[in-house]
Amino acid sequence: MASLSMLLAGQERAAMAGSVTFRRTPAEIPQSLQVSYLGDRSSGSTAFLNGIPRTNTLPGTYRVSYLKPNSYVACSGPTSITVVADQNMIVDCHYFMPETGALRVNLGDAEGHGARWRIKGTADAWEKSGVITLAPGAYTVEYRTAPGWSPELPQDVEVSLYSVSSITAGYQRVSNHGYVSVTLQPATAVAAGAQWALITDSSEETWRNSGAVAPALMGANQIKFKPLENWQAPANQNVNVTVGKTTRVKESYVSNP
Repeated sequence: MASLSMLLAGQERAAMAGSVTFRRTPAEIPQSLQVSYLGDRSSGSTAFLNGIPRTNTLPGTYRVSYLKPNSYVACSGPTSITVVADQNMIVDCHYFMPETGALRVNLGDAEGHGARWRIKGTADAWEKSGVITLAPGAYTVEYRTAPGWSPELPQDVEVSLYSVSSITAGYQRVSNHGYVSVTLQPATAVAAGAQWALITDSSEETWRNSGAVAPALMGANQIKFKPLENWQAPANQNVNVTVGKTTRVKESYVSNP
């Protein structure tokens, strides 16, 4: 049985310890890949690139060594970290293929309202906040309109070899939007999966349940309804949205066994 002094020592260590979380990009890097961090107060420890905090790490400065999978030649993670008691340090590690760099874009709160980004001049899919791999060079980032937020102008950015360039979108909340709420009937159709969505200028669809409220730009908007087996969905419906107001719509599915 452990002595009282040993128990107290363990509690004291836990109380003064910090933690480290290693996060990796791109997504195809194995989460189980190990990271080693060594310091004067520790004989060495390992963690994984899985976004889970590594707890009970004593405060201090540690040297960090990253294991690299085949075909990857460099990692952007810091070579040293400083752990503080009762704090979780987040370390982002981006792994590079030969002759590449990377771009990180942060959309902020507007992301939850439909804000997206992509490299201008491409037909790539609109991206959420995150990191993509690019060849070194000059790029322009363009942004998608988000209801309730000011349009964001394109931003120029330079991507360097084996480096992560970061930019933050400047979306601002504006009062040029209202809301749409759709009630679907009958209850049996709702139980079977009936949903609705606002038609936007992108191919991305956000299907919503009956009674949900969605932000929408003021003026004319169009609602569509999810196809449902054994039910005839309502035809698309046009609605006019007023700033600060909620436009409420009721529509019914028709049984079609």
